[in-house]
Amino acid sequence: MIHWFLANQKRLSLERNAILQLRQSADWLVGTEWQLSGGLCVDAVLHVHGHAYEVRLEYPALFPEVPPTVRPRNANGRWTSHQYGNDGPLCLEWGPDNWHPEVTGAQLLESAYKLLEAENPLDTARQADGATVASRHALKQGQELRGRFGRFFASHSTIEHLSQLPSDRVATFKFSIAWRGESFLAVIHEVRMAISDKVTTWSDPTIPKYLRGSDDDALKHGIFFKSDVEPSLIEATDRIEGISDLLTKSGHRGDLFNDEAALKALEIEGQPAAALVLDQNLKPYFWVVFKDGDTRSLAVVKSESDGSVERTPRNLEGLRNRSIGMVGLGSVGSKIAVSLARLGVRRFYFVDYDIFLPENIARHTLDWNSVGDHKVAAVRETINRLGVDFEVEISRAHLTGQESTALVSATLDRLGQCDLIIDATAESGVFNLLSSVAATYQKPMVWLKVYGGGFGGMIARSRPTIDPPAQTMRAAYLDYCHNFPAPNMEDIRDYAAVDSSGNILAASDADTGVIANHAARFVADTLLGSDPSTYPYSMYLIGLAKWWVFDAPFATIPIATHHLMGEVVASPLTASDSAEEDDNGAFIVSLLEKRSEASSPS
Repeated sequence: MIHWFLANQKRLSLERNAILQLRQSADWLVGTEWQLSGGLCVDAVLHVHGHAYEVRLEYPALFPEVPPTVRPRNANGRWTSHQYGNDGPLCLEWGPDNWHPEVTGAQLLESAYKLLEAENPLDTARQADGATVASRHALKQGQELRGRFGRFFASHSTIEHLSQLPSDRVATFKFSIAWRGESFLAVIHEVRMAISDKVTTWSDPTIPKYLRGSDDDALKHGIFFKSDVEPSLIEATDRIEGISDLLTKSGHRGDLFNDEAALKALEIEGQPAAALVLDQNLKPYFWVVFKDGDTRSLAVVKSESDGSVERTPRNLEGLRNRSIGMVGLGSVGSKIAVSLARLGVRRFYFVDYDIFLPENIARHTLDWNSVGDHKVAAVRETINRLGVDFEVEISRAHLTGQESTALVSATLDRLGQCDLIIDATAESGVFNLLSSVAATYQKPMVWLKVYGGGFGGMIARSRPTIDPPAQTMRAAYLDYCHNFPAPNMEDIRDYAAVDSSGNILAASDADTGVIANHAARFVADTLLGSDPSTYPYSMYLIGLAKWWVFDAPFATIPIATHHLMGEVVASPLTASDSAEEDDNGAFIVSLLEKRSEASSPS
């Protein structure tokens, strides 16, 4: 791999000049020093309200397609809430979700200064004032649940039922715990409450019965009550004594956990194994109480809706030594992953930030055993059940979302080390990133699309020196669609479309499966480098119905792209003259000499 600052001399000059101009014009920026430490970086000191903040600006390997990172240098503890972890990168005005290559490293240093100038965490007086910068974060549920081992699935029907129960009574519930490799999930199966000496039992109709197990006695018992206590106090509860205190403050008997007679009246034998509370906003809080009294608060997972022997052919044996990097483990991606594992691929690197919910079951490889888990972790578990020799690495990074730039850069770098890259997201932002990774690391890339309504799809691949770059091939595809416009259909989310009559047409599991399996065969052929290839073209439209350019179901239309190989033109942003190359060459040599001198024994 050629580092960006060697391949793109024009941009290196731009970055050097921007840092120099900022140092000359901003009295708050001092001591800028370029370094080679893993990659190209700049050490600097930001003077803010009399305090010196030492930072490091780090350029990623895929700059300028990926934003640089500004992190504290020699910091002791967390500076600001706009920071990823202790001593981690600062969350600035530009990140993976809104980055564009025209932004310079100097602008990120300015952004860091503005953040620290507003909050100035080293000034205790300003800390007391509580001055903070408004966050631009809107994290997805999957991002928020990272690092939370225990989880409770709060089904729509369970919360709706509990919200209708009287506030002056304590109810009981039966629940199960499903243990996974990276989490455990608690699910409530039934709720009981005594009203006027009559016990009513409600069972959640949306929870599959097999999750209860074969023996109902194996289910655990818990108690439920409502509370109008300040939500922040409920949030802070982390011990059984705290739950008892909440019971008292909510108008119930606080000693309920230790009162045998009271527990028998509630039809509970022994100490409750869990507690569930709804606050005044009907927000649920769930705790598991272990036998030794240890109490653990579980992260609450909510549904986004209220719905509901090896047979690998010998010619595929070469797949065992190849690795796949794939972004997107949804309906199509999960099928491709499992299919490739069954074909013989043993090494995977999966990237997806999302979690698996009940409404995903209709088309996904996963099932109820994985609800509440991250898709990448659950698919890894599924693949690991297929054999004992799989090596599956995962990342929960949101490549085009509000994420640490360091995490995104590391994730893309890891993808570049795989033998082949798959984009199973059908998102243009992800495609742009992965096509850049494929071009930089000279790796083949496969991408695909399932058409809304399940009428068909598209698969394509770009192989170094054999096919045009992925971006050029996408342009050819868009040009084809322009010349042959599709019928007037409005695409909506999740492979669905609305026709001119207002009918919603959705792709089925079978529809997505057809395209996914075509893609899997395409990937295998590409990895094995078959000569001649089974596929004479590198882009195909696959019809599943008589629609658009398909005159019948199963119609396949190839799109020629080989003639575009000579049309690839170098970007003017990477062009440079000899004087510029000599200057930048001397600059890089000086950095290497400085690093060599620093590492030499005195």
